[in-house]
Amino acid sequence: MALNLVFVAKGSFTMGDTWGDGWYDEKPTHKVTFTYDFYIGKYETTFDEYDAFCEAIGRSKPRDRGWGRGQRPVIRVSWWDAIAYCNWLSKKEGLPKAYDSNGNLLDKDGRVTTDPSKVVGYRLPTEAEWEYAARGGNKSKGYKYAGSDNEDEVAWYWQNSGDKYLTGDWDDDTIKENNCRTQELGKKAPNELGMVLSLFLCKPLFCYGFKNQLIYLANLSYFITS
Repeated sequence: MALNLVFVAKGSFTMGDTWGDGWYDEKPTHKVTFTYDFYIGKYETTFDEYDAFCEAIGRSKPRDRGWGRGQRPVIRVSWWDAIAYCNWLSKKEGLPKAYDSNGNLLDKDGRVTTDPSKVVGYRLPTEAEWEYAARGGNKSKGYKYAGSDNEDEVAWYWQNSGDKYLTGDWDDDTIKENNCRTQELGKKAPNELGMVLSLFLCKPLFCYGFKNQLIYLANLSYFITS
């Protein structure tokens, strides 16, 4: 299995709610500078990819809520599941593992590090790495969403991911009745780097710093090799 990765060149960006309509924890905005380049996955991790890992090590496969598996993004995995998958990928490709048994990052010599740029194996992105890449890195054109100012061009979310296009305000019962669900990858436009972040408006994701959070519908999203 070879992951489809895109290159992200070092640079700076303003992180957080730059449009003034985000969540409270996206404030205040602040400048972040990357002094290193990295690679990041073009797509979210799929059920096909994650199921291969489960089969290889005898792990129980996550349920799919009846939405389908295959090339849909994997859901219902924990942060610990995600880093186990990362280490498995690293081992398959002859790379040093990125995590120890306590979830600490490891450098190429197996020593605990807090510097993501020292990690050689596959790992989860930091929140800042993910946001920088989602915004288009140093190729960003300043779009509101990842690759467009029109969310329907680049994302599946609660209004457009069901049987019909929904209007009005968010309503749990209406969303369930409309069968809103994940979709197969590759059906939305990429951003400036070629990443397709088709779920960024409707699903939480796991980044390195989120290991103590329990997220119901999490995808593995974007493994990186430094």
